[in-house]
Amino acid sequence: MADLKMQQLTNAAPGATTDIVPFVRDPSGTPFDRNCTMQQLGDYIQKIGVVSRCRVYNNADITGLALNAAAQTLITYNSERYDTDNYHSTSSNTGRLTVPVTGLYLVNLTLEFNITTSPAPTRPWTVYGGIRLNGTTELAMGNVVGGVFAGSGGTLYGSTDLLVTVAVAYPATAGDYFDSCYYIASNAETSGTTCNLTANPQRSPEFGICLLGS
Repeated sequence: MADLKMQQLTNAAPGATTDIVPFVRDPSGTPFDRNCTMQQLGDYIQKIGVVSRCRVYNNADITGLALNAAAQTLITYNSERYDTDNYHSTSSNTGRLTVPVTGLYLVNLTLEFNITTSPAPTRPWTVYGGIRLNGTTELAMGNVVGGVFAGSGGTLYGSTDLLVTVAVAYPATAGDYFDSCYYIASNAETSGTTCNLTANPQRSPEFGICLLGS
């Protein structure tokens, strides 16, 4: 049965702020898939207070990312901004955020992709970022398609910096873990062009979690 507080939370008022829209899912099968705004989640967190939380990141670019891979690629994280309850380890399974107690969790992911220009891309690229449960169940996925602009001599080039942000509120059981992944579709791009995950302070690559309630 869907949590009543989350039902109230996700009944967005007309004109509510929708700058970032998380995805809410009830795993029991109740028809409950709906959007809620970051403003609503922020108000809810402020009301109940957030104690248990973690946010991890990489302190350097992750370079040479796989293009057109056969499957989604796990992202690992080598640093922590905070971790109140041992969600994350920097020595083993570094891509995981393991939940300490059963409850409803807000998980968010921000990735900035940079396509190197050697040679410059001449077609649009599509980059994907996703959040998974226990390494297999896809909970939320976002994607961005690079635009195309004209270069010298009328040549068309694709955008080289693409930002993906995705979030999900999901009920998890103690011992479950969330991880994040990426996929890059290069649309048969010229060989030699590669892609990196750019390390931007407080923005990318960043993976966070907080306990909304039990």
